Amino acid sequence: MRNIILSLFFLLSISFKGKAQILPADIPRIEQYKDTLLILMDTMGNSPFAERRLGSAYGTIKYLKTALKIPKSFYYDFGEIPGLSIIKSPDQKFRVFTWQAELVDGSHRNFGVIQMRSDTLLYFPLVDYGDLYDAPSMQVVDNERWIGAFYYNLLEKKIKKKSYYFLFGWDGADTLVNNKIVDVLWFKDGEMPRFGAPFFEKDADNPMMRLFLPYKDDAQVGLNYNVETKRIEYDHLESLFGLPENVGSDKIPDGTYEGFIWKKGKWRYIESLEYQKLQDGEFPMMDR
Repeated sequence: MRNIILSLFFLLSISFKGKAQILPADIPRIEQYKDTLLILMDTMGNSPFAERRLGSAYGTIKYLKTALKIPKSFYYDFGEIPGLSIIKSPDQKFRVFTWQAELVDGSHRNFGVIQMRSDTLLYFPLVDYGDLYDAPSMQVVDNERWIGAFYYNLLEKKIKKKSYYFLFGWDGADTLVNNKIVDVLWFKDGEMPRFGAPFFEKDADNPMMRLFLPYKDDAQVGLNYNVETKRIEYDHLESLFGLPENVGSDKIPDGTYEGFIWKKGKWRYIESLEYQKLQDGEFPMMDR
């Protein structure tokens, strides 16, 4: 019995030592940077001065990159940092950090970083060019021409052993329009990140590279993946003044829902989703 116990202990020790993790000696260093990130996020979210908010957003790039330079930092859990989204892919290949700052005119600028799983630093900065595209749902871009968003969910799909990652995000845009987005992240030649791929078939002859929903700034719009129904579900938007579909400044939810379901390697459009009729004063329980 004693030999069996010793053998089990030996095997568990090998397993523990073989598990990738940040060195204990490096934890105090990276936690110092985490403390700095907490301060920067607080300033970015609460300062009444736009130049300080923007300065904190850029400062986050500097300190986050320095933290991620620490060997095996990929395996460090930053925990919850209000204002900073950290989402790891289900296959543990990468994690993506996103944050955004409100500018002096009330618009928002998005920032982000993709950190790849590696014992040394391998990361891609995300540069927000989203407000420069006339048709954002149809663009394929790289990390330096990113359609920015603050990500809150990630879903992985495999096609012929290649992984595609669907990122659910929110963009504060400006004082008239917000955007909800489901973007597609994939890696060209297995290495370079790209955003956008023709998976969304609302019009079979003209598939969208991403789902992009502009809407009125003060409206509440839900968009997420429902694990029970296995669908992307979101509020159907109606126009208050009859403006074109791609103009979001007058778009608000009308109380109905639409979505997409994954079939044969595509997201197939569902025009109307069944939902439970609500009483006056009740709200749908959609995870936004």
